Amino acid sequence: MDFFPPQSFSDFLLVMGVLFLVFVPGFYLLGQLIWALGFGPQASAIADKMERIRRTVMRLTGQRLIGTADRNG
Repeated sequence: MDFFPPQSFSDFLLVMGVLFLVFVPGFYLLGQLIWALGFGPQASAIADKMERIRRTVMRLTGQRLIGTADRNG
C-alpha cells in the first residue's frame, strides 16, 4: 500500500475518492436496511428528540452569544 498514508496530494485525492465511493453508498444502504427491518420509526423518533434538544440548546446558546438573554432569569 504505497498510497497510504498519502505522501502527495494525488495520493490524498485517491484515498478521499475511495472513501467517498465506499462510505456514501454504504450509509445509504445501511439506512435502507434499517428502514426495511422496521427500525425506521424508532430512528425517526430518536432524531425528533435530538432535534428538540438541539433547538433548545441552540436557542439558549444563541441568546447568550448575541446578548439578548433574559438577565433576570
